[in-house]
Amino acid sequence: MSATQTKLEFEIEDLKFTSTHEWLLVEDKTVVIGVTEFVTNALGPAVGLDLPLLEDEVLTIVPFGELEAVEDTFDINSPVEGEVIDVNEFLMNKLEILSADPYKKGWLIKIAVEDMTAINSLMSKAEYEKKFHIELNGKKKSKTDVPVKKTPTKAPTIKASPAKVKEKTDGKAKVDPKKKTAKPKKH
Repeated sequence: MSATQTKLEFEIEDLKFTSTHEWLLVEDKTVVIGVTEFVTNALGPAVGLDLPLLEDEVLTIVPFGELEAVEDTFDINSPVEGEVIDVNEFLMNKLEILSADPYKKGWLIKIAVEDMTAINSLMSKAEYEKKFHIELNGKKKSKTDVPVKKTPTKAPTIKASPAKVKEKTDGKAKVDPKKKTAKPKKH
């Protein structure tokens, strides 16, 4: 886990984007995932972040995390499935990084991915900007609603917890590919 700040080096044009406002950096069979500045600008200051643990399985059918603002919550999704191999724990104590640098310092997780075919259907930076009528890197063209769910206002929380799809026993679980649900690993 990255408890110290790890800044990624890449050009924003190298990223792929989802229609649910996540960005992906593909490095061989590893995918780095984060949320776009579109989300961080729309939500405002983050007060909580829920991410999976190392070795958790990320599935495409359910959110792997949650970003909390004062009045809204944003579900974080992945278009690819894989095992979590790194979590940016540095964010847990410095949530303001998500607004200041959501790409290079504000990455969320890295996952090992076997099937990369879904990457081909993701948007380029230009396609993402055109679809949502924005210009990335802090210059908005127009405001568009971000899919958020309203939650009651609550005290700020900062936590890291298991992916919501898993039953946790000893901190490790495996996914049953037939059911797309998780069950504890047997030791």
